[in-house]
Amino acid sequence: MAEITDIPFRRICREYGASLVFTQMISVKEYVNNSFETLQKTFFEEEERPISIQLLGKDEEMFEKCVLELNSLNPDSININLGCPSKNVLKYGLGGELLKDKKKIFNIIKKIKKNVDPGILISAKIRLGLSHSNFLAGDIAEVCQEAGLDFLILHFRFVNENYSVPARWEFIDEIRKKTSLPIVGNGSIFSAEDALKIFKIYDVDALMIARGAIGNPLIFYEIQKLLEVEKISEEELNFEKFNQIIRHLNFSKMFYGDYQGAINFRKHFLWYFKYHPNFEEIKKYTYEIIRCDDFENLAERYKQGLLNINSKIKTEIDKKFMERILFWLK
Repeated sequence: MAEITDIPFRRICREYGASLVFTQMISVKEYVNNSFETLQKTFFEEEERPISIQLLGKDEEMFEKCVLELNSLNPDSININLGCPSKNVLKYGLGGELLKDKKKIFNIIKKIKKNVDPGILISAKIRLGLSHSNFLAGDIAEVCQEAGLDFLILHFRFVNENYSVPARWEFIDEIRKKTSLPIVGNGSIFSAEDALKIFKIYDVDALMIARGAIGNPLIFYEIQKLLEVEKISEEELNFEKFNQIIRHLNFSKMFYGDYQGAINFRKHFLWYFKYHPNFEEIKKYTYEIIRCDDFENLAERYKQGLLNINSKIKTEIDKKFMERILFWLK
């Protein structure tokens, strides 16, 4: 979710019911070295709480220094990234590559636990292993628990698998044999129905939604209502479909200013309209906009088509659009 989960995006997700939001990946090395861009990424507003700062690194001493400095920000949680599959991350021995080294993972967690202020929860985000022939999640979960981790976030794919491969939720039983840690499941949750199905079938304590919230922060609200067995009226759903765009746009303008807010909002605007029958036409106008008010006017212009998107159209378009998102994120 690099370049996606900034303050405006996190705030709109919290407004629609996300229980915990995460910063973008923060390099512990760059943070300790006072990289301005990295320091910016750690900034958050009180309205976003509870919030977790996600750390990327491999040097135990750097983690220690970084956490000691982060204590002053008093985040609600600190997350260790042990699962990023990006080649640009793996080639430096970071993210998913760390799954090879149980001792290092243990030591990193212990360093963080020793130096973090009381009350800040520590989690790690992992994948099932490096490849299908190299299942590691059970042993890693066991190590994490021994080191004092508070909860585990598990993406149910292997590091070498792209997002076109279905998430392998069936592995939860093997991991449960190794740990009693609370497990947050992640992978291919794009609707409230997806979330409800996972809760009914698989033994996870909570769900993390990433790509499913891109262009649809409303997903958190829909999941909450479905879990409460409450039906959302078509009128309410349509209102919120449009309202989420305007709210997000206002947050972007408030945080970045009119010009930069509009520039940063372009990709989000396209994701909001990804299923619209006039998507190609909307895309043409989007890259010409340099003021936030113009985005609101454009949204009004295509509002009706946005509200009439049915689930069949979404299903047909979703796979291709997710591939496009992955291309943009590289």
